[in-house]
Amino acid sequence: MLISKVKAVRVIHLTGETEYQDETYQLSRTIGVIELTGSRQEGRGATLKVGFTDEVPTPGPTFVADEHEAVGTITLPGIQFAAYLALAQTPAAHFRIGDPAEQNALGLEATILR
Repeated sequence: MLISKVKAVRVIHLTGETEYQDETYQLSRTIGVIELTGSRQEGRGATLKVGFTDEVPTPGPTFVADEHEAVGTITLPGIQFAAYLALAQTPAAHFRIGDPAEQNALGLEATILR
């Protein structure tokens, strides 16, 4: 399990009628994606991608890691986009990624994610 302070936030807001896809994440009927970059740990980058969709059911969480990067995903209902964006942009934001991916999370202090 990897816990990191959020260092950078990238956001895309879409119509909900299109697909979002990058090298590690694909989502249909995308409302938006928040990409959180954390501190390098154990020699690799850490990223949490939180996707928002009106697709039912939402796809499950994922976690992949190699020697350069660890990436976790969470997919949530589109109605939660604004709340997660506000949380991600706070100075105290931290995230957790790892295996099992069901424990990927975003929180306001590292201690709550342990």
